[in-house]
Amino acid sequence: TLRPRNPGTMGQSSTTAGAVVWGSSEHGQLGIGSLPTEDRAVAPRLVEGLRSVPVRQVVAGGHYSASVSESGEVYTWGCGKDGQLGHGDTKDVHMPRAVRSLQSKVIRCISCAEHHVGAVSEAGILFTWGRGQNGRLGHGGTENE
Repeated sequence: TLRPRNPGTMGQSSTTAGAVVWGSSEHGQLGIGSLPTEDRAVAPRLVEGLRSVPVRQVVAGGHYSASVSESGEVYTWGCGKDGQLGHGDTKDVHMPRAVRSLQSKVIRCISCAEHHVGAVSEAGILFTWGRGQNGRLGHGGTENE
């Protein structure tokens, strides 16, 4: 569950449309699909799932990644074990996938930590999700959300 709160292992670069990634894809964090173990060190390449998306920002977390489009849509991919992808489950995702619970919001920036994410909307509202350990999500508890 994404809840509002009011006011390492890879490289990435955004292009006019899409994003270029490189590095380790061990957990799908590059967003280029599942690769055989021997091919997990990746030279720079375009993320096909974002090819037609005008990307504002791309960020890397611990074994996962996120991006924000110019229109404010959030995409995540990679390791989802703590809910940090925001898809309502803990499954890994190997290609960029829109975060549906934010589709009615216009997100302007996003930040990824090791196991949790914060995103700020155009209205200045902070949304956080992922591992809730030590209250890091700011929701008043320690549950993963």
